[in-house]
Amino acid sequence: MRKVVKTVEINAIKLENTDDLKKAEKALLNSLIKMEKTLLSGSKPAYFDGIISRNINRKISLRISKYLASTGITPNQISIISFLISAIGSSLFLLNNHITTLIGGLLIQFSSIVDGCDGEIARLKFMESKYGAWLDGILDRYADFIIVFCMTMSVLEMNPVFWAAIGLFAALATFMIPYTGDKYVVAYKETYVDRGFFIPMTRDVRMFLVMLGAIFNSLGAALIILAVLGNLESIRRVIALRSS
Repeated sequence: MRKVVKTVEINAIKLENTDDLKKAEKALLNSLIKMEKTLLSGSKPAYFDGIISRNINRKISLRISKYLASTGITPNQISIISFLISAIGSSLFLLNNHITTLIGGLLIQFSSIVDGCDGEIARLKFMESKYGAWLDGILDRYADFIIVFCMTMSVLEMNPVFWAAIGLFAALATFMIPYTGDKYVVAYKETYVDRGFFIPMTRDVRMFLVMLGAIFNSLGAALIILAVLGNLESIRRVIALRSS
C-alpha cells in the first residue's frame, strides 16, 4: 500500500513539474513578442508588432521558433531564408497566371511569418546582435522592392505609364514607412508609437495586402492601395510629429 501511495506521489510531482514547465515555456515564448523594449538588456528601443503580426503571424512564428530553437540554425540564416522565400514568391507574379500568382502571394505571406522567427530565435538563444538587426532590415528592403517590382511588371502591359507611376509610388511607400520609423528612433531615442488616428501600413500589413491581392487575382488593386495608403501614412507622420 505504501508503495502505491509513493508511486502516486511521484507521478503527481512529475505532473506538477510538467505543468510548470509548460507554463514557463508559454511565458517564455510570449515574451518574444515585440513590445516597447525588445532586447533583454532593455537598452535599445524597438517597434511594436503590427496588427497582422500580433494577431496572425506570431501565432504561427512562435510555433516555428519553438521547433527551430532545438536546431543549430542562426537568426541570420532565418533572415536569408525569409528573403529567398519572398523573392521566389515575387517571381511567380511574372508568370501572369492566377494559380502561380496565388502561390506567390501565399509564399510572400509565409516569408512575413518566417521573418518574425529570426528575432524570436535571437532573443530565445541570446544571439541578438547589431549586425543581425541591420541585416534583417536590409534584406527586408530588398524583398519589398522585389515584391513591388514584380507586381508592377505583372500589370505593366495594361497601361505602361500609369502602372509604372503606381509602382514607383508603391516602392517609395515601402521605403518611407520603415525609414520614418527608423529616423524617429535615431532622433528621439525612443520607440516610435502611433498615437491617435493612423493608417496601419507596417510591413506585416503590406505583405498581408499583397497576399489578398494575389488571392483575388488583383495585384493592380493591391499595388494602388500600397502606393496611396503607404504615402499618406508617411505624410501623416511628418505632420503629426511637428508638435513633438
